[in-house]
Amino acid sequence: MEEKKIYKIDLGQIMLKDFQEKLNPAFDWVQWGIKNDFPDALLLMLYNSSTHYNIVTKRKDMIVGDGVNIQRSTNKNQILTDKFINNINRYGENMDELIEKIAFDFVTFGQAAIQVIWGRGGKQIAEILHLPVNNLRYEKKDENGNINRYFYSENWKKWKLTQYAPIELTPFTTVPEIIAVAPTQVLLIRPYSPGCGYYTQPTYVGGLNYINLDWQMSEFAQATIKNGCFPSVMITMKNVPDDEKDFVVQSFEQQYTSAQNSHKVLFNFVENADDLTITPITTDGQESMIETLNNLATTNILQSHGCPGILIGIAEAGKLGETAEINNAFLQFEATVIQPDRNIILSKINKLLKINGLDEIQISSSAPIPFQGSEQMMMSVLTVNELREFLGFKQLTEGEYKDIVLVMIDNSKAKVAGETPAATVAPKDNKQIIK
Repeated sequence: MEEKKIYKIDLGQIMLKDFQEKLNPAFDWVQWGIKNDFPDALLLMLYNSSTHYNIVTKRKDMIVGDGVNIQRSTNKNQILTDKFINNINRYGENMDELIEKIAFDFVTFGQAAIQVIWGRGGKQIAEILHLPVNNLRYEKKDENGNINRYFYSENWKKWKLTQYAPIELTPFTTVPEIIAVAPTQVLLIRPYSPGCGYYTQPTYVGGLNYINLDWQMSEFAQATIKNGCFPSVMITMKNVPDDEKDFVVQSFEQQYTSAQNSHKVLFNFVENADDLTITPITTDGQESMIETLNNLATTNILQSHGCPGILIGIAEAGKLGETAEINNAFLQFEATVIQPDRNIILSKINKLLKINGLDEIQISSSAPIPFQGSEQMMMSVLTVNELREFLGFKQLTEGEYKDIVLVMIDNSKAKVAGETPAATVAPKDNKQIIK
């Protein structure tokens, strides 16, 4: 029989994971956390708190949006840029796939890293690859405050083993002399974080206690169900020998308790008991505590991310979850949280594209819940160009728009006179006109 253990939740142990950057004189690198395992703690909390995980993936998906597109281009540059961003490394990844990995790291760890490989001659960049930033450690700064090396290991807990020995990597630079000897380099993508000399804290750092609480509460609930540690009834009776105790307990459970053991009975054998006593045990206090702690954790996790609960399916007081409310929350979250993150990522990517003489890219925002309105309603409140933009068509120039209006007027006159309407003048992009 499996031994049942009592699980207790110790709120005194729910504390902020130690973020300190430790400069150990025995190592060339700066430890990320007191035990060099802060990224591991962040990953544990990511995969053990459903609320936190949903928000992180929502942020990542919104940063990626509907994918990249070229911001402005000549025909020649567009061809070259398209070719590069659709095959950016030896694994055949495109820019959308790379940015998705970067965005996931950026939200989870507060920073991300990419590996930049220069081509022959060091004039252009040949490849860009994602580098898991949680496996990266910084070299201690020199006397001028510069970091001249990074150290990479697949497993920092076993870095002393040969297969996990840290590999030295060179920070990204455009200096020809350094490129000549180190064509493979690392470019960090991170915002400024006050008080941090090396590693950047994730934006949700203020909610780590509550993410940990959410995790602990789920463990507590699971242990409660598995171990059945909350009895519903206590039976007090006169003490008997151990073999008789087992017989009494087994006989009662076989006859009166459910197959799922959802209502446990606690037997209390005492020396001075004269009569058998049955005492109901209420768990109202525990249920109220669990609900309060769950709500506290959820509220503070949402606040630490700056994320409206309505976006991840969590009901909010005073909001019905209607389309307009969701769309407003989406647009506010995108403007205040997503776009700043996206700008930091794009600034680094576009810097690399510029080196190759390519055009800058931008990311198309994913649309919130599409507006469902009748065709007549949309045509009554939107202009022709607004309708074309809504449908994904190129907007018309002033001249093209005037041509359409003139044709529509001529067609109206022809219908009144009983004549055959003239053909609608198509714009230069040969896309259908919205009438």
